[in-house]
Amino acid sequence: LHLTRKVEMLGASELMELEKACASFGAAWRKSYSHREKLTPKGHIVEVHVPYYARLYGTCGVFGEDGAEAIHVSDSACRRIVRVMRNPVDRHKAQVLHHLAYAHTPPMDRQKRKSGP
Repeated sequence: LHLTRKVEMLGASELMELEKACASFGAAWRKSYSHREKLTPKGHIVEVHVPYYARLYGTCGVFGEDGAEAIHVSDSACRRIVRVMRNPVDRHKAQVLHHLAYAHTPPMDRQKRKSGP
């Protein structure tokens, strides 16, 4: 598991390793793309801001995209349920309630129906 995805608190040696990796990324990018003037915005974030926030909070895994990516399925399902509501405020409230229900309702253990007579 990469240190940028680790949710637990990082130790001092892990923070140093992460800082070195981020600095190495910036150096390698500049060497590989010497014809470009600057890092890309995402590259700048990796080189400068990831180590800063990892030091500030002791971790950076909780701020990653994995959690947001995981809710796409439930978000799409909730949006489909409420899409017919015309009032945007009511639609948003209903969507949030569906998200909460989706997140806190255990899955049902359903028996398969027997086919035929």
